[in-house]
Amino acid sequence: MARLTAGRRALAAVAPLALLMAACRPRMFPDPGPPPPADIVTTHSARIARAERTTATERAAAAPAAVGVRYLGSAGFLIRRNDTVVLTAPLFTNPFPPAHLFNVTASGKLIKAFVDDVNEVADGAASKDFESDLGAVSVVLSGHAHYDHLMDVPQVEQDYMSANKPFILTSATGKNVMAPFHLPNVVALNEPGGNFVDSRDAAQCTGRGCEMPDEAGKWWPTAQGTPTSRVRVYAVSSDHPPQLFGILFFPGCQKTAFTSPPTKFGDWRMGEVMAFMIDLLDGSGGVAFRIYYEDAPLPPCRSGPFEKLITDGHDVDLAILCAGNFDEVPGAETIVKKLHAQNVILAHWEWFFDETRYRKRIIFELPPPNSVKTYRGLVLQQLAGIGSNPEDHIRVPYPGVRLMY
Repeated sequence: MARLTAGRRALAAVAPLALLMAACRPRMFPDPGPPPPADIVTTHSARIARAERTTATERAAAAPAAVGVRYLGSAGFLIRRNDTVVLTAPLFTNPFPPAHLFNVTASGKLIKAFVDDVNEVADGAASKDFESDLGAVSVVLSGHAHYDHLMDVPQVEQDYMSANKPFILTSATGKNVMAPFHLPNVVALNEPGGNFVDSRDAAQCTGRGCEMPDEAGKWWPTAQGTPTSRVRVYAVSSDHPPQLFGILFFPGCQKTAFTSPPTKFGDWRMGEVMAFMIDLLDGSGGVAFRIYYEDAPLPPCRSGPFEKLITDGHDVDLAILCAGNFDEVPGAETIVKKLHAQNVILAHWEWFFDETRYRKRIIFELPPPNSVKTYRGLVLQQLAGIGSNPEDHIRVPYPGVRLMY
């Protein structure tokens, strides 16, 4: 086992070299798969129902239980219930690695293009819904610190969210890497002496480093949520699978704060990995809508703390699962049945290396063996018994699409 671990570390150490080789020989960088079958993907052209195009005023008058969930690509989601808006870390820049070996930064131009195009295209009519929702975000979540999860966050905060000063919940590594951006309200959930992360199952699981202390977790900020946004978050220690050729790119933790902005893929080290329960609360502090969220597949051996949470009598209304590299985590889909999830969204399924503005992109799958169709089939088995047709309870959304629950 020690020899195997050392081998994996050696492979990870040469990851930048692998990218350099890809730059010299582009065919070594994996090509995207084909577009997934249209019948399993919720596309922007199909989402033209009135519920998908409601204005902010109409949303405010809608049923209190209505929850809008907009997919932003990669692992990004914008989730809204009444005035409570939660964002999971988005990636709009989509840098192609071989073209950015020595300098990769967020593109304000591509971020603005994505926001403008989603306002106009994805909702079926020109609007400012998406932009106004971004401005209302009170909490931003990221389960690990790789570039495709955190790199765009400082720019998005500056351009769209700075007036609201949202809390940005991340790991100690994520906080240290983002230190040069001087963002307000950055919270390291695993801060020594102020830990919120439940790591009680971590000792029983094989990890790839960056483990957290064996501690019980607690709701952030409290079990009653925040006074204004009616949301609470519970984090559980997770792990990250290898991404390519068995290599885990950019592993490890960042123990000290950066003094200058990160400019390389390797600056955004994985750090400590977490998965989350997100509770949207009603006016009395009860659970109105419960979401399980991961931005890396959760190893089944780490699900225990989440299973304990639902003993309060409220099952998971929506499970958001990471389809990327699911094949490296056997049984990742079993979290659906364990948490009695009523609905599932599959995310991080598409090729996210296309530096083209949203309205011009053609969305492809990640290359095999990451077929979202295959993973959808596995998840459907976990949804057996949900309603008369389990297929009505699983969605693979096109980036930009808003689903209503």
